[in-house]
Amino acid sequence: MNKFGYSLEFDEQGRIPGFRIDFDAMAEHLYKISIAAHQHGLTIERVIFDRGLMDRLFSNSRHGEELRHTMPFMRKVPWIRHDEHYHIDFGTSCRPHGEYYFK
Repeated sequence: MNKFGYSLEFDEQGRIPGFRIDFDAMAEHLYKISIAAHQHGLTIERVIFDRGLMDRLFSNSRHGEELRHTMPFMRKVPWIRHDEHYHIDFGTSCRPHGEYYFK
């Protein structure tokens, strides 16, 4: 498995030589995505991010505490580590049949 570029391994501080995770920027991004999702009638069903780094995300960012209580972070261990990226699964409801019109 070549992991398609997902093979970076950050330490428990969110660092590798020459790089560090910007937890504040990440939290800001997740916060803004949650606002945009709500504005467009979407829900956030699940966020996948490394469980070992979540406490840093929550404690080292402006929106961390809010995210801790409002974002549905996945509790299970994913099949590939999510330390250098995160996933967001959105939920949407389908319109009843016949509500789509093409002009």
